[in-house]
Amino acid sequence: MAEWFVDAFRADYLDLYAHRDETDARRALDLFRAAGDAAPVELNRILDCACGAGRHLNLLIDEWPLACGIDLSRDLLRHGAAGWTRSTAMPVACADMRHLPFGAAAFDAVLSLFTSFGYFDDPDDDRRFLTEVARILRPGGLYFFDFLNADAVRANLNPQSERILGTGERLIEERRIDEPTQRVIKKVTRIHSNGDRREWIESVRLYDSEQMTRLMEGAGLKPERLFGDYDGSPHAPGAPRLIIAAFRE
Repeated sequence: MAEWFVDAFRADYLDLYAHRDETDARRALDLFRAAGDAAPVELNRILDCACGAGRHLNLLIDEWPLACGIDLSRDLLRHGAAGWTRSTAMPVACADMRHLPFGAAAFDAVLSLFTSFGYFDDPDDDRRFLTEVARILRPGGLYFFDFLNADAVRANLNPQSERILGTGERLIEERRIDEPTQRVIKKVTRIHSNGDRREWIESVRLYDSEQMTRLMEGAGLKPERLFGDYDGSPHAPGAPRLIIAAFRE
């Protein structure tokens, strides 16, 4: 059976998260830039891990020309490449984040943006990914981690919502927390105007700030600052995000 993200991260994903736009991406990258000011190395070579259709990569390239991305979804990479307006090809590779196709110390910074973590059924795969991040970062390099806040998810989970797209199609989202596995699970149903439907699942393991700190430290990454949102506010139980700036030891 294919892992859930193989089916979920197709072209429908872009409609589901259309509200995550360039303005939203700029806020995340503004905080990344500020966190990078404290890095002991100059940030030139940057990897956007799980870059999708390139929402952040499009902006990264403007300031860091050596930036590149990887993603497992060929659908999203193709969509990004089709909208790429620069004279050179979109600098991306199709790859599994558990096995990053780069040499040791190849990057000055790695970004995991918009909850691109906690996907795997086996938590050892989450640890494996962090070990890969540490491997490809040069000593002193920055890992910028942007994740959901588990406490806020538990307190504010909306069991069901529905939207109507401009095409008249319906997007229904049903959410629950599976306590035995500590995962937030979202079932998405897209109903087309002709009555056809497609259903898929999104499933992310919930990690709180202490758990993430321990995981990073175990991989050789040293968390330095924790934020609660893209405005740089401190992390707190009610904050919308868990954002960590960690450096390769």
